[in-house]
Amino acid sequence: MATKSKKQLTSPNSKCNVMVCVRVRPTIDGREEGVDSCVTAANSSVVVSDPTDKARKTRTFTFDRVFGVDGTQSQVFCEIGIATLNQAFQGYNSCVFAYGQTGSGKTYTMLGEDSNTGLVPRISDKLFDTISEREASNHHLSHRVEMSYYEIYCERVYDLLGDSDSCFRVREHPKRGPYVEGLNKFEVKSFKDIAKQLQRGSDVRHTASTNINQHSSRSHAVCEIVLTCSTFQDGDIDETVSIIELVDLAGSERATAAGTEGERLKEGANINKSLLTLGNVIEVLALQTEGTKKAKRFVQYRDSTLTWLLREALGGNSKTIMLATLSPCSLNYEESVSTLKYADRAKKIQNQATVNRDSKKAIIFSLKAEIALLREELKAANLNSPVCHASQLIIDRPHPYLLQVKPLPALREAAVHWLTNKEMTFTSDTASASSDSQIQLKKSRGVATDHAKVIRVGEDIRVVVGESEVAVDGEKVDGSRKLTCGSQLAVGNYEFIVVDPENINAMTEYNVLLSRVQRELSRQQQVSQVIQKVLADGENPMSYLEPATILQHPGYNGQTVIVRDKSDDPVLYIYRDGQWAACSDPFEAELAARHLISMTDLQRSVSNRITASMTSSEIQKLPSLAQLNKEGLKGKETRRLVRCPRVGVRVVEWDGTQNRWIEAGAAASELMVQSLSCSSENDEKKLRQAVGTLTQQLAVKEKTLRDHQSSVANAHEQMRQRQELIEKEFSEKEIEFNNVKEELESNIAELKYRNGTVESMHEINLIAKDKAI
Repeated sequence: MATKSKKQLTSPNSKCNVMVCVRVRPTIDGREEGVDSCVTAANSSVVVSDPTDKARKTRTFTFDRVFGVDGTQSQVFCEIGIATLNQAFQGYNSCVFAYGQTGSGKTYTMLGEDSNTGLVPRISDKLFDTISEREASNHHLSHRVEMSYYEIYCERVYDLLGDSDSCFRVREHPKRGPYVEGLNKFEVKSFKDIAKQLQRGSDVRHTASTNINQHSSRSHAVCEIVLTCSTFQDGDIDETVSIIELVDLAGSERATAAGTEGERLKEGANINKSLLTLGNVIEVLALQTEGTKKAKRFVQYRDSTLTWLLREALGGNSKTIMLATLSPCSLNYEESVSTLKYADRAKKIQNQATVNRDSKKAIIFSLKAEIALLREELKAANLNSPVCHASQLIIDRPHPYLLQVKPLPALREAAVHWLTNKEMTFTSDTASASSDSQIQLKKSRGVATDHAKVIRVGEDIRVVVGESEVAVDGEKVDGSRKLTCGSQLAVGNYEFIVVDPENINAMTEYNVLLSRVQRELSRQQQVSQVIQKVLADGENPMSYLEPATILQHPGYNGQTVIVRDKSDDPVLYIYRDGQWAACSDPFEAELAARHLISMTDLQRSVSNRITASMTSSEIQKLPSLAQLNKEGLKGKETRRLVRCPRVGVRVVEWDGTQNRWIEAGAAASELMVQSLSCSSENDEKKLRQAVGTLTQQLAVKEKTLRDHQSSVANAHEQMRQRQELIEKEFSEKEIEFNNVKEELESNIAELKYRNGTVESMHEINLIAKDKAI
C-alpha cells in the first residue's frame, strides 16, 4: 500500500497523446450563400463528402471532440479551456493551438468578439477566479501570473507588447527549450490586466484583407501565460511553474483564391512554408509513435521559427490540444480534407509531460506526504494484529503478551507479541511468510527453526521446549512449564517477560523494564532525528550514507559510518572493541556525525583535485582497494592511490595494527597531493624554460614588426607630402590656363562685335566686361 502511494506522490513523467478537437463554423452569408455544404459533424466524428464525385463518396474522421456548426464559444471553453487550466494548476505545461485554412474561424475561436469572447479571454478570466478560490480555501497557497504576447511574421518574431518594431532572436535553454530572447513579460494581477494587454497586442498584429477573409491574419500569434504556484509548508516552499501557450495560427491559403499579390503574396508564401514544416513535424512524430521504419527520420523543428518555438508542445514537455477549424463550404473541400488529415496524424503524437518543480524540493515534499499518509495508515491499522512495533509501544489491550527486553528492539522491530492464538512458535525460518502463529527471530542469536512453543488454554499459559533449550526465570526447562505474569522467558539470546494486563499492577519489576524499554526507544528516536538534521545541513545528504553491507566487514577503531536501517531511518555506527555498535547518545551522535560529514567533504575535495589532474586512462590503471588488500604491503610506500567507482580517485594508507589498507584521512590525503605535485617539479622546470625561450622569440618578432610599421609610416608620409605638392602645382596651372582661356575668348568676342557677328549673350557679357576693365 505504501508503494502505491509513493508512486502517486512522486508524480512521474506522464505520457499523453495530443488531444485533437475539430470545430466546423457556420456558412457565411453573402459569400457562401447558395453553396452546398460538404462537412457534417456528428458526435466525435466528421464526415466529408466529395462535391466533384457524382456518387458523393464520403470520408469519416474520428477525434476526441467535435463541435458542429451550432457549437458555441462556451461549449468550446468547457471542453478545452477547463482541461487546460486543470493541467496548469497541477504543474504541467499546456498548449492550445488553432489550425486550419484562412477564414475557417481560428481567430474567432481563440480571441472571439466583444460580445462573444473566445478561448484566450475565457481561460484568463477563469484563471483568476480559480486562483481566488484556491487561496481562500488554503492560506498556505500563493500565485503569480505573468504574460507575454508575440507574433511570427515572415519567419521573424515581433513583440506585440513592446514599443520597438525590431525583431527578436530565438534561443534555446538546456532545460526550458526554445524561447524568445528579450521578450517583454508583464506581471498581471487580474483579468482586466490581461484583457488590456490582449487588446494592445491585437491592435498592432499584422492583418490584411483578401478575397477569402476581410480580416485575414498575416502572422502566427502566441499568447504565453506563466503561472507560478507556491505552497508554504513547514518552513519550506514548494513551487511549480506552468506555461500556458495559446496559439492562433495564420491560415493556409491559395494565392489564386485569395487574390494576393505583392506584399500579401510574400506573406502567404511564408505562412504556407511554416505550416508545411508544421505538417512535416507532425508526420515524423506520428511515425515515431507507430514505430515504423521511417520513424528514425530526424524531426526538422528548426526549419521554421513556428515549429522551433512549438517544440515542447509537439513531442516534448507539454499537454497539448490541437483545435482544427473547418469551413463547411464545398468550395473549400480540398483544404478541409488536408486539415483533417493533419489533425488525424496529430492524434498519434506522444508528449512527455512533467510537473515543473525543483527536483530536490519535489523529493522532500513527496516524502513528507508519504510520511503523513503512512501515519494515517498506522492510526487506522487493525488493533488485533499479533505484533506491536517498538514505535507503537502503547499497551492498552486486555490480551496477555510477551515483551521483548533483550536485545532492545529497533524502532520498527517487533517489541510486543500478543498471545491471541492458542499456539505460537519461536522460529528462525525467515524464508517462510510470517503468520499470526509465529514469532520470527534471528538465527544468529541462537534461535532454531522450531525452537519452542507457547501454548495458551484459557488463562493457563505454558512454554513447550522444541529443538533447542529455553529457560524460565533463569532455570532450564525440561519438557514444558507454566508461565505466570512476570515470568522471564529466555529463548536463545532473547529475553521476554510474560505480561497479563489483569495482574499488571502487581508487577513492579515489569514496570521498571517497560519504562527502560520506552526510555531507550525515545533515545533512539532522538538519535535518528539528530542525524537527519545533521545530514540535512550537507550539500547532498544521500551521499554521506554507506550501504548496510559495510557492517559485515571489520573497521578501524573509532571509525564512524551512517547507514539506513530497515525502516530507512539513518543510524550512526561506531567501530569499538572489534565490533560495530549503534550510537545511542544523541549528543555523541551529533558530534560524530558532524565530524564525519566535515571529514568526508575534505576528502572529497582532495579526491576531486587528484581526479582532475589525471586522465581517464591513468585512473583506469589504478588498483581498487580490494586488490590492494589482497596484495598487502609491498615496499616502503605506505600511501597509495586507488580507483573508487563513486568518487574517482582516493588516497589510502597502510594500517599496521590491522595489516590492511584503509581510507586515509583528509590530512594524509593532502600530504599525498603535495608529494605528487613535488614529483612533477622537473617537468614544471622544463616547461618554464620552454616558455622563456618562446617569450624571447616573441619579443624579437614584435621588434621586427614595429620597425616595419615605422618604415611604412615614413613612406606614407613622404607620399602624402608629394601628393600635396602635385596638387598645388596643378591648381596653379589650372588658374593660368583659365586666364589665358578668358583672354582668348574676350579677343574673339571683340572681333565678332566689330564685324557685327555677335551670336550670344555670353559674348556680349565678355565684351562688356572687357570694356569695363
